[in-house]
Amino acid sequence: MQLMADTAVRYGVVNGYDADQNLEAGVRHLKYLFKKYNGNIPLTLAAYNAGEEAVEKYKGVPPYREPGICQAVMNYMG
Repeated sequence: MQLMADTAVRYGVVNGYDADQNLEAGVRHLKYLFKKYNGNIPLTLAAYNAGEEAVEKYKGVPPYREPGICQAVMNYMG
């Protein structure tokens, strides 16, 4: 999973290349974001991808090209 340095530190990741540490931290972070955004999956994905600050700044999914990834995941989920 993609973890920014500050996020990795927050969840105690010592080695970002260690799959167990990386996945555990990534899942914990997604769980945190899911709770923060009250189960709103598009906001959770946008915050994971673009950062919580961007979601707060734009009061929703940021208008970046990359958050198209959020829609792709939503489409995959059905």
